[in-house]
Amino acid sequence: MSLLNEYINRKLSGTDLENELLRLISEYNRLRGTYLFIYAASIGKPIPAVPLIQDDYYVIYDMLNGKKENVEKIDVYIETPGGSGETAEEIVRFLHNNFETVSFVVS
Repeated sequence: MSLLNEYINRKLSGTDLENELLRLISEYNRLRGTYLFIYAASIGKPIPAVPLIQDDYYVIYDMLNGKKENVEKIDVYIETPGGSGETAEEIVRFLHNNFETVSFVVS
């Protein structure tokens, strides 16, 4: 049985799924010795704006700017349907300037 089927069969609530996600992220961080940052396209954006855009850089910057004091290694999982190459480059430059080790998780 797949992990997804297990979650479906358990009929977990939204809160239960969120707690499970936080548990899995903690376990990932423990195993990798890193800080996992997940950024997924917002379903609240208008459809043409779902891909990575400049506003996403500012959100990521705001969310991670204070983390550099406590975190040296970061793994970044970004899930979007593509978008601006310039924005992606700016995000990568920010990350490399603020964290000792930067890795990307690609699904």
